Amino acid sequence: MLSFLWPGLGHLHAGARRRGLAISGGALVLALGALLILALGDRDDLIGGAVNTRVLVGGLVGNALIALTRVAAIVAAARLGRPARGTPMTVAVLALLVAIPHGAAAWYAYTAYDTVTAVFEEVEPTDVLEPLPDEFDVAEPASVEPSAVGRTPTPAAAAPPPAGKPPAWKRRGRLNLVLLGADAGPGRSGLRTDTMMVATIDLKTRRAALFSVPRNMGGVPLPPRAARAGTPRFEPILNALHQFGSRNPDLFPGGKDPGVTALKQTLGQLVGLPIDYYVLVDFRGFHALVDALGGVDVDVPRRVLDRVSPYESGGEWIRIDLAPGRHHLGADEAFAYVRARSTSSDWDRIKRQRCVIAGIASQTGPTTVLRSFRKLTKAFRENIRTDIPAKHLPDLAKLATSIRMNQTVSIGFTPPQFTAGVTKRGAAMPDVPAIRRAVKDAIRRPPEPGDPRTIGGGACR
Repeated sequence: MLSFLWPGLGHLHAGARRRGLAISGGALVLALGALLILALGDRDDLIGGAVNTRVLVGGLVGNALIALTRVAAIVAAARLGRPARGTPMTVAVLALLVAIPHGAAAWYAYTAYDTVTAVFEEVEPTDVLEPLPDEFDVAEPASVEPSAVGRTPTPAAAAPPPAGKPPAWKRRGRLNLVLLGADAGPGRSGLRTDTMMVATIDLKTRRAALFSVPRNMGGVPLPPRAARAGTPRFEPILNALHQFGSRNPDLFPGGKDPGVTALKQTLGQLVGLPIDYYVLVDFRGFHALVDALGGVDVDVPRRVLDRVSPYESGGEWIRIDLAPGRHHLGADEAFAYVRARSTSSDWDRIKRQRCVIAGIASQTGPTTVLRSFRKLTKAFRENIRTDIPAKHLPDLAKLATSIRMNQTVSIGFTPPQFTAGVTKRGAAMPDVPAIRRAVKDAIRRPPEPGDPRTIGGGACR
C-alpha cells in the first residue's frame, strides 16, 4: 500500500533503504520535473506538443515505463514484507488501480497519434501556385508577354522544399489556407463547395484575415494552365468548380484531388495569394464538430427564420427561428444558421458562416478540447480532409492559439463592391482588381479598435 501511494516507500518501511531511497528519489525527480514543465513551460509549446507525433510516441513509451515501474515497486515491496493470506489479491488490486490512470493516458496519446496520422499528410503538397501579378490580365494570361522586369505570366506549381528547408509559407512569413464547406448531403450529386473562405495569417504579427468567396460567383478567372487550354474563365457558379476540376485533372496538376487543386489555385488567383493548404469539411462533419464542442455562441443581428434540409440521409428537416441577440446554438441550430437563405440571401449567409467559424475558433481552448476529446477526434477522422503535413501541426497549433479573433479582419466579396457585371447565365462576375485591393488593404493596414471590418467591430452584423 505504501508503494502504491508513492514508489519506494514500501522498501523504506521494510528496511531496504538504499533501494527505497533510489526508487522514491527517482519518482520525486520525475514528478517535480513534470510539474515544472506544466507550471513554467510555454503554453503554446505545450499545445504544440499535444499534436507532435514524436512527443506522442515518446509519451506512450514513457507512460508505459512509469506504469511498469510502479507495478514492479508494489510487487517488490510485497515480497519484502511478511506474506499474509490476502497479499496476492491486494497486490493485484493495487496493480490494477495503478494501471487504470496510465491506461487512460495511453488512450488519449494513442487516439491523438492515430487521428494526426490518419487525417494529416506526410509530405508537402505540390499544387501551391503563385498567382499572376496585378499588372497582368488574370482572365487572359496566355496572351500576355513577360513584363520589362522579366516576370512571366506562366507561374509554375511549387516543388517540395529540399530536405531541411522550411516550407514556402515560413519563408514568406505568411500562411494562407482555404476553408471549404462541402455540400455533399442527401439528395445531392457530387461535391459542391457552398462555403469557400480564404484565411491568411501573418507569422510575425499574428494578425489574421478571413475572406468569403460567394458560391454563386460566376466567370471567375482560372489558372494559366486552364487558360492556355482555352478555358480562361469558369462560367458556371463557383461551387461547381470542384466537379469540373475532378473531370479535368490535366488542367489542375500537382495534387491528390484535382477538384481541390482547382479550388486552391483558382481562389489563390482571385485574391492574389498562394494557397498553401486546404481544409474541407462536409455537412455531417460540421454538425459533428459543433456537437463535440457542445455548441457555439453567436451574436444574431437580425431574425433568422427558415427550414433547411438534413445534414445526413434519413434525417429530418431542421427548422430555425432565432430572434436578434446573443444565442448559444446547438449542432442542429448552428447547421441551420449557416445554411439558411430562403428568407435572406447567399450574401447574408456567407457573413453568418464567417461569424460561426470565428465563434468556434474563439471558444476552442485546451479545456474544451480535453472535455470533448473523444467526439472531436472521431469527427476529424471521419469528416475532415486536408493536405496539411502532420510535421507542421505543432507550429500551426501554436500559431492558431495566438490569433486574436476580435481583431481578425473579415470581408465577404459580395455585390456591388466586389462584382463587375453578370455572366450570360446571370451570375455575378468578380471584380478581380477590387478584390485584390481589399485583400492587400486588410493585410497591410492594422485594424483599429471598433474597425467595422473586424469580427469584433461589426463584420458579423
